[in-house]
Amino acid sequence: MDDNLSLPLFESIADSSLSDLGTDLAEVALDSVLDDGLFKDIPIIGAVASLIKGGSNIRDRLYLKKILMFLKAMSDISPEDQKSFSSFFRTQKERERFGESMLLLLDKMTDMNKPQLLGFLWAACFKGELLYEDTMRISFMIDSVYWADLAFLANMVTGVQRENTPLAESLHRAGLVSLGGMDGGDADDPLSSGMIYVVNHFGRSLVSFGLSKMS
Repeated sequence: MDDNLSLPLFESIADSSLSDLGTDLAEVALDSVLDDGLFKDIPIIGAVASLIKGGSNIRDRLYLKKILMFLKAMSDISPEDQKSFSSFFRTQKERERFGESMLLLLDKMTDMNKPQLLGFLWAACFKGELLYEDTMRISFMIDSVYWADLAFLANMVTGVQRENTPLAESLHRAGLVSLGGMDGGDADDPLSSGMIYVVNHFGRSLVSFGLSKMS
């Protein structure tokens, strides 16, 4: 895939046509995007579609779908928030670097839920609900975690995680939960003892601004 897509992605988030993605993408065929020019006014969609139109493969089509899901999650950003987002990056180099980071993350994602989750997080950032550095850090955290483990985080309660300890360990390695000491548990219940896992600031932010919005 052409590496000149970073700026079009940035421009798409700040573009007034982003609201066009408020439609239900589940009802949109990728062929409509590639062959009929649907959403072509959104810079990154037009750019990617033109690159893969001549000889698209499954990977390219999935990449386009990831970008669509990412942008759709941000389609309700107000024009004021879009303007604030655009002005946050002072130079074209900074804008390109942001676009590159998002495109690399999207390209690596192996679960189609993650692009939407990523979009919800950045929508919260552009609305001033999340700090930029926290959002970027969490973005790379979710890239490293199996989707089922992320889904578990949405309802995780502080304490010993019993049979779900492997999921908590995965979330801890990613930096989304912290260790809170040991619990000796009940001698009659082997699963009641073990490490106490606590959802930390990053995990709580991911739940509040991302996982809680997933349908």
